[in-house]
Amino acid sequence: MKTIALLGCALATACTSNPYYPDSFRYVSDKQSTGFSDCWKSPARTVEEGGDCEDLAILVHSQLPPELKNKSTLEIWRENPSGGYHAVLKISGRYYSSQGEHGETVAGYTYHSTIPFREVQRRIRRDNAKKITKKS
Repeated sequence: MKTIALLGCALATACTSNPYYPDSFRYVSDKQSTGFSDCWKSPARTVEEGGDCEDLAILVHSQLPPELKNKSTLEIWRENPSGGYHAVLKISGRYYSSQGEHGETVAGYTYHSTIPFREVQRRIRRDNAKKITKKS
């Protein structure tokens, strides 16, 4: 089984449910982990604190080999009918998230937007500059 080093963890790339996302990922909402409704975390911070869907997508993207990084995008999809948003990582035309491998579309969701990784980095810097700490 091939693995990619994931900041001290091992990410199995031959997993049948999701070849890029670690099974051990700890999903934690931004509100629970930071006290804020939205916070974009660096990969290291996500490993330390856990995170939500965009945090995991950013973490996985940071560990992709260059040939896959160049074929990946971070996309936001809107859930039908609730209207909530979900971040997915599109790699070589297939969608992956904390919910598993979606395939060639994200069933139950409508495409909303693509966020360039340059913008992702800006959001991480902005939110880290806030020195967000968990509220008791």
